[in-house]
Amino acid sequence: QNLTMEFGIPVERIDWLLNNALDIFGYSEESGGWDKLYRDPADGRFWLLTYPFSEIQGGGPPTLRRLALTEEEARARYLSPEEWHKRMEKFMRDRNIRYISPDDNQP
Repeated sequence: QNLTMEFGIPVERIDWLLNNALDIFGYSEESGGWDKLYRDPADGRFWLLTYPFSEIQGGGPPTLRRLALTEEEARARYLSPEEWHKRMEKFMRDRNIRYISPDDNQP
């Protein structure tokens, strides 16, 4: 199924961009990490991944849109991946829940 979201970017294209062309830059603390900021290493532009349909399981299909941010603005508004994972690990540890990092290769 070819779902097309904002700006006409098909979900399949969004998946390809996230896996092949964009680098994760940060996480939105306000959205609980659902909104993620990516950066295009080729030109430095920022792209925001959101799931705007909260009434649908998993937030529905993703939306990817370009944001006109400076690096300074992006750093002020979004947590770095390292800081996000550090906070998530603490959150889980404080609740006695095992936190598995995306980098954790344990079975």
